Amino acid sequence: MTNLCFYIENGIYRGFAFRGHSGFGAAGGDIVCAGVSALARLAECVASDILGLAPETNVDENAPAISMVLPGDMPGDKAFAAESLLKGMHMLASELSEEFKGHISVEVSGLPGASAKRKTGPKGKL
Repeated sequence: MTNLCFYIENGIYRGFAFRGHSGFGAAGGDIVCAGVSALARLAECVASDILGLAPETNVDENAPAISMVLPGDMPGDKAFAAESLLKGMHMLASELSEEFKGHISVEVSGLPGASAKRKTGPKGKL
């Protein structure tokens, strides 16, 4: 199962960590894993290349795992755009977890090392 965790600190989306294989299809042809990977890569591209931010990004191909944490000192307009991107990702991830039950789980957490994780609600209830 692929676990999609969104980091929220003081009510503000700060990043995400995606881990594991979905098990939906064979390695190299798993559309769920491919979709989750594309979602993560889009976020990193928008944050880095479009917004000009310097997110902390980590990739572990063997795990597999990818995480991204936005900088804490973003200007207001970039902070709004980056948080909107992460909120949209969270909404889409919640929809995908309903569509691909047993292959994707979604939860929210504080930044790594912070408070306990919790599962998110159904579509639109973040």
